Amino acid sequence: MSAHEVSAHASMQRDDDDEPLRAILFDVDDTLVDFGASAVAGVADLLGTMVVDTQLQVGLPHAWHELTEFHYPRFLSGELNFLDMQLARLAALLGWAGLPVPHREALIALEHRRQQVMTLHYQLFPDVLPALELARAAGYAIGVVSNSDGNHQRAKLFSVGLADAFSAAIISGDLGISKPDPRIFLAACEALGFAPSQVAYVGDKLDIDALGAQSAGLTGIWLDRRGSANTAGPLEGVTVITTLAELANLYP
Repeated sequence: MSAHEVSAHASMQRDDDDEPLRAILFDVDDTLVDFGASAVAGVADLLGTMVVDTQLQVGLPHAWHELTEFHYPRFLSGELNFLDMQLARLAALLGWAGLPVPHREALIALEHRRQQVMTLHYQLFPDVLPALELARAAGYAIGVVSNSDGNHQRAKLFSVGLADAFSAAIISGDLGISKPDPRIFLAACEALGFAPSQVAYVGDKLDIDALGAQSAGLTGIWLDRRGSANTAGPLEGVTVITTLAELANLYP
């Protein structure tokens, strides 16, 4: 079965006697905002002139991704605050590239520079604004649930023109709990004023987004932009889409 066929099949899995959906919640990074591309741009600008080895330059995006996968959970678990997580990740990247790690103040300055460049590269995926407009036109309340620092994520939404786009914005750094903990999804449902069975959640990660939302009683929707559903293992009944335009298949 192709990814498209999986998507078409999964979108029909809500039973006729299910409560109708009244609201849709979205993840932010790599669901609405092309965060991966902006993060790579920030790192490339910061280290592009410092790293002269061609192989290291090519490996920068992958190294940054791997370091993020290691260090970001340290923030989500409360081991590190957001700034210290960012500094630990950047220090690790400098070490990976064979560059000296400066003292804390200089490291903070480097991180701020990376953030500034990254912010300039923030952009929405092309399917985002049409999907949000269509959801509103269909009468759905919309909101976001994100694993991040509250101030950081609100600034990001502001920079892409979505500061006032949502009825609720639930961010893990504000609550002290993060996806896939069911409580963060339930907090978003409460903020919107709907039961979990009336709410869908859309995110780019199968485990913490779609399955996490499903475990809280929401309709879990995996936005599989890379078309990797065929190799993802058991989907456990989650809805799979490859573009936000396919959300229209869920509307009555």
